[in-house]
Amino acid sequence: MSERENQVDSDSVVSDGRRRSRRHNQHQHKQNNRHKKKESVEGSSSNYMHIGDVDLATSTETERNDSHKLAVSTLRLGESNFLGFLEEQVEARRQAEAVHASQVMINSLPLHVLSRNAKAQKQLKSQFLDTKRTLKDRESKLTEAERRLADLESQLTDAEERIEEASAREVELLSEIANLKLEPKRLLTQQEIMKEEHKNEVAELQSGIERLSKLLAQKESMVTMTEEEPDLGANAYQLQRLSEAGTRKDLEIEELKRKVEDQESDLESLRELNSTLMMKEYRDEDTDVAEAANEGLRSLNEALQKDLDKEREQHAEEKRKSEMEMRKFSEALKGVDELRNAAEEMSRELQNVKRYGCAPRPSNGTDRYDNPSAAKVKKATDLMASIGPPPEEKKSQESWWQSSLKHFNESLMDEASVSSRASSNTKNSRKMNGFSDRSVISH
Repeated sequence: MSERENQVDSDSVVSDGRRRSRRHNQHQHKQNNRHKKKESVEGSSSNYMHIGDVDLATSTETERNDSHKLAVSTLRLGESNFLGFLEEQVEARRQAEAVHASQVMINSLPLHVLSRNAKAQKQLKSQFLDTKRTLKDRESKLTEAERRLADLESQLTDAEERIEEASAREVELLSEIANLKLEPKRLLTQQEIMKEEHKNEVAELQSGIERLSKLLAQKESMVTMTEEEPDLGANAYQLQRLSEAGTRKDLEIEELKRKVEDQESDLESLRELNSTLMMKEYRDEDTDVAEAANEGLRSLNEALQKDLDKEREQHAEEKRKSEMEMRKFSEALKGVDELRNAAEEMSRELQNVKRYGCAPRPSNGTDRYDNPSAAKVKKATDLMASIGPPPEEKKSQESWWQSSLKHFNESLMDEASVSSRASSNTKNSRKMNGFSDRSVISH
């Protein structure tokens, strides 16, 4: 019975060793397939690599090969130790079987032979006990070796999982680096296209401003050269329309200039970033390079966002100032309308004076004459004089509408003086001929 148990134990040990060797072969085959798959992934991802990234790929490949070699060597060392231990166990089993066979043979001998060989029997029994004790020690060592082998297999599995995660992270980092290197080029091309478009728009606006300025100069020359009385209403409307168009064009030009300056600054920063990314060497072990690059891009984005907010605030401030100027300009245009109406009334009165040769009578018994047209003219001029230039501008600088208003006032006063002289001459001639104003009025 003990011989059969020993035989079964030896067979189980041998089958266990064969099973473990088969498992090791399967594990080695799986690891080789995984290594080939990683090499194919590295070959496909190497298309995104440039000359500056060769050191990163080489260092990563070297580290991965070192870890793989270390795991394989550890597994082979454990396998060799385990196989040697199995051989020792098989040899111990054989010795135990030999001792057991000798004991069986001794037990089968007659009693007189056993009595004569009692000393030899004691020696064989002690040898059998020693062999059995040695076999138990070897079994405990075998159990310990199996436990260590299981630990090594678990460590190897963990190492393989870490290698797979590292390879996946490496592929992701390579794709991100390739995208980051392509992004500045795309932004540069987009900035150049937008810059060309803005240049064309600025050129068109400048040509439109030149055309409007030429047209305004022609209108002014026509107004000064004509001898007839100008149409003040049409001129004032044309003047208002041209001034509004010029103001809008100036605002559009300033906005486009600011946009061009912002885009040029963005283009310069992107060029610096592109040069930095092309010259930088990625030699870190993990994702430090990608994190640093992302942090730099994030800080650049925050700085650009701050600049954009600042430019928006400046634009709002300039818009507010321009609205105030346009409000003042509209008030000035109202004054121009009032002045035009007063001038028309004064012109009608002058025509009456020229026609009838009479002047208005004093209304309050004094030497002063209450002329409503003159009062309106004075009110309009006082209103336009009260609207001064903005506090930011100097007093020496005079806008074009103020100069045109001054020119209009001078021409109006000249016309009034000429008409008053003509009316006084007509009145004196009528008095010399024996006529009076009262007779004319009574008739």
